[in-house]
Order: sequence, then structure tokens, then C-alpha cells
Amino acid sequence: MENLNMTGLDFKIKEMAGRIRALREIEGLEPAQMALKTGVSVEEYTRCESGEADLNFAFIYRCALALNVNVTEIIEGEAPKLRSYTVTRAGAGQEIANAHGMTYYNMAYAFQNRIAELPEGDPRYVYAQRAVLFTGIANDKPLREYLCGSYKIVKHFNFADHHKFTKSDISSINDAATAYPTSVVMTTEKDSQRVRDCANVPSGLKTRMFHTPIKAEFVSEGERETFISLVKSYLK
Repeated sequence: MENLNMTGLDFKIKEMAGRIRALREIEGLEPAQMALKTGVSVEEYTRCESGEADLNFAFIYRCALALNVNVTEIIEGEAPKLRSYTVTRAGAGQEIANAHGMTYYNMAYAFQNRIAELPEGDPRYVYAQRAVLFTGIANDKPLREYLCGSYKIVKHFNFADHHKFTKSDISSINDAATAYPTSVVMTTEKDSQRVRDCANVPSGLKTRMFHTPIKAEFVSEGERETFISLVKSYLK
């Protein structure tokens, strides 16, 4: 039953405690290990993580160090920049590549972890420090360089452009995800859809799969008109 006597501070403590627990689970640490890292007893740590004890700044700071995050992540649930659950306005975005008469923009450029969650995704993985990356595009170098700003890429699968994922491919990706249990599984927006359309994708893999939203714009109006004319010629 909901405690109607809880104050605003009580709710704040509960929220911070929940973030600490989620981060600990993502890092694969046990309460006893966190107790050691934060200099408290296991019993005291457990009470803090469950929101049953007040959280002083020293404890929160030690948790942040142990979990490799900014203190703000625990206190506010967001970094100094925008978190991953925000909206990128139309016309916004950071240019990441220019090719074939088109400019490509990362639509998650302001998100601290620069990722978008799939419907099955577990939002706790937004805190991951490591990533398993798979791509099926012509040149994934800009994407890799971009993601390296937030993640240590522990495994990279580089498939051919327009790759049609097979059962064997899915198995290899899933094996890598299993080998690195605290990592997020990253891919492109296009490839995430290709994989989700495959049969028998393990639910655990879908839970950890995220993508970087991308949009494309024509460099010039002339390029745009040429493209439209070419499409219309094929539709006649």
C-alpha cells in the first residue's frame, strides 16, 4: 500500500536509491562489493539502496565513483546535458557525414548516451559503459568514432551494406552480448529494424538493443530535384 505520509524528500531519496540499484545491477556488482567501495557495512548499504536510510553526499559521491557515472546521474537522473529521453526538434541534429549528395544527421546528438530505445528495450541499459556494436552499412567509421565518445566498444560486427541478417548472425551477436553481460547492444536505426524483423530473435537481445537515430537531408535543392526525378522515372 502506498505510504501517504511520505514527504517530497522521502520520494527523492527513493528515486536516488532506485538509480543506484539500477546502476549497480548494470555493472554486475553485488551489494557487498558496493558496501566495500562506499565504506559502509552491507546492512547499511542495503538500507540505503532500498531507500530506507538517508543518503548523505559522501555516500552518493562514492557510489558515483564506483559506478563510473557523474554524481548528477544519481541525484537528478540526468547528466549536465540532455538525457536519452528527450525530443530532437525538426531541423536540429549534429552533422556526422556527407556523401552521395546527402547530409546525415545524428538526431540523438544531445543525449548523453546518444541512443534511442527499442520498444522491448530495458532503459537501465542506458547507463552501460560498454557496447557490442553491429552494423550493415557501407561505412560505419563515423558511427564508431561517434559512439566511442560514450562507450568502450568491446565487440564489433561489420556486415556488408544492406546485409540481410541470418540465424547465424543473430546467434553470433547474441553470443557476444552474453559474453559481455553488462554491455548495451548498439546498431544503426536501419539495422535494428532488419534484426527485429527476423524470426526467433532472443528476447534478451531485444531487451538490450538500442540504436542511434539518423536522418538525411539533401546537400542542395538541385540534388533533391535530381533524386525526385530519378524516382519518378522508375515509377512511370
